[in-house]
Amino acid sequence: ISITAGAVVSKAPGATGASLEEAFVRFDFSYSTAAAPGEDPTFQIDGSARVKYPCRLGETADAGARAVVKISDEFVIKADANITYFCQAPLDKPRLSVDLRTVEPILIKTFSIDSVSLYAEAYFRGGRATTATGGKWYFIGTIAGAVSMSDKGLSGDVVFMFNTLTKELAITVQLTYDADDISMEVNIVYGTGENCDMIGGNRFFGDLEWDPSKESSEDS
Repeated sequence: ISITAGAVVSKAPGATGASLEEAFVRFDFSYSTAAAPGEDPTFQIDGSARVKYPCRLGETADAGARAVVKISDEFVIKADANITYFCQAPLDKPRLSVDLRTVEPILIKTFSIDSVSLYAEAYFRGGRATTATGGKWYFIGTIAGAVSMSDKGLSGDVVFMFNTLTKELAITVQLTYDADDISMEVNIVYGTGENCDMIGGNRFFGDLEWDPSKESSEDS
């Protein structure tokens, strides 16, 4: 951990003491489970955080980090996290934002999680910026991601998004299967609210092709 700090102090003529005008602190941190230099860690995180005093309207305090989790040589998760605090934000503006997202596809045998992201904003209602005064925090945001898989002729893709503010959901699914004598494709499109296709609507459709001559030729 490394810390960088600075401050501005002033003293008025005739005053008996000095006053702190502003100050800042920056933290940089890194942690790894590697037992020796050059060894691949099973967990590693690097990040930084910055705070400022006073934190005026329009200014922010923020923190960010990248984490790497290695389950096995084939199963590695890399993700970024960023948190921003908006100083003295009015009630109709977010006080806090959180952004989490994977930065590389996650491979799990035949499955590939292409991307997963979470973005949320927190609003504070009532009292001061503490729930001890009777106020409440409200989190709103979107959760989105994409998943793909393939195994022995079967492949599929799923894309999803959910908005916690509007409660609207959007999902698209595509599955395909190819064998010597049969080929199939299935599609699902589903959405609520503004995510619903105004022309096509929510629908389920696909194609199926079967060629028995290929099966009989193999049997012979």
